[in-house]
Amino acid sequence: ASAEGGQRRLSAPPAPLDHLVRSEGWARLVREVDRAATVRNVEKNVDVVLRYLYPPVAPLFGRWRRRARARKLLATVEQASDLHGSAAEELWVPLRAHRPHTMS
Repeated sequence: ASAEGGQRRLSAPPAPLDHLVRSEGWARLVREVDRAATVRNVEKNVDVVLRYLYPPVAPLFGRWRRRARARKLLATVEQASDLHGSAAEELWVPLRAHRPHTMS
């Protein structure tokens, strides 16, 4: 994990998921999640202007934009988790590729 601008980013899958995901698909998902979670400069600028011109609206604008980012993040993760979607096929290793664990 790396921190950039105060944000946490997973560059590699967590250890329990390592054998379940493809590295290329994981990297793509991380890029898409980063893109969906990024606060655009225009949003920052509008927030500054609202705080100066009409302070009561600034928190409402911030909440609206956070919810929009959350919806985009949810859609991105749902698409990657869709059992029949191409994004899921790029991310997840098929279960049939795993050897069964044997008990000793």
